[in-house]
Amino acid sequence: VFFPPQIKNDVINKGYYGIHGPTIMEETLAYAPPEVLLSIDSDNAIPYDPIYKKSYDVWSIGIVFLEMILGTSNVFDVDQRSSSIISKKIKMYYNKYNNRRKKRNKSKQDSKHKYENISVSNDQSTSNEDFEEEQPIMNERYLLLIIALVDYCIYEPDSQSIESKEYINENSLFYNNLITCSIENFQRAILKRDPLGIGYNDKWGLDLLYRLLKFNPKDRISLKEALNHAYFHGPYYSAIDSTEFALYDEMIRYDHMIDSRSFITNK
Repeated sequence: VFFPPQIKNDVINKGYYGIHGPTIMEETLAYAPPEVLLSIDSDNAIPYDPIYKKSYDVWSIGIVFLEMILGTSNVFDVDQRSSSIISKKIKMYYNKYNNRRKKRNKSKQDSKHKYENISVSNDQSTSNEDFEEEQPIMNERYLLLIIALVDYCIYEPDSQSIESKEYINENSLFYNNLITCSIENFQRAILKRDPLGIGYNDKWGLDLLYRLLKFNPKDRISLKEALNHAYFHGPYYSAIDSTEFALYDEMIRYDHMIDSRSFITNK
């Protein structure tokens, strides 16, 4: 990139966006990773993960890759009909969820005041104040993104998030039941999204894409690993049994593990 000589060196050294990088308003959100998109409406919005900064670019590359496969942009968009249905069910879910919370809170308040000998009228007043402060656990945009990520099998809901799992299970666009995420299910999701119904069957290309689009930034493939992936260089073969691997380091770890087992067995 050519910078005119009148631009001071300290400005160049800090980078185009300054020492803190781009803000959320300066980003193209269609290529932003989940850790950014899911924090936008919170008080702790972040423009990128401060620990895994390059993982942002890794995700963006994955989105471009996926767009090329599907032949369309905005790969996480939900069609208008489905969006309307989901929006309606989200409101129903909020009501159902908050009603459960109200009952639990009232039960706790009743128990508390019973032992403290506080009148029922005061108890009811306190409970009502608690109810007014209750807010839905997620906003609509948040849930629509989560649902899209679940449908792609990029995000697998936490086993502890019972309410979230119930909601997504009932409203998933392509799956009737929650499934354990795997590259096979990721491939099926791409096929479902493909307007031509072709999907993507390149073994190593699919493996690379799956690694690029990991939900957790620390789990995404590094840029160095991506450039040395089997998609570009062909698979790496184990020297012991010719097993194929996408990454050289994975092949080395496998061979060391087999060697260690053989040594222990022979010993």
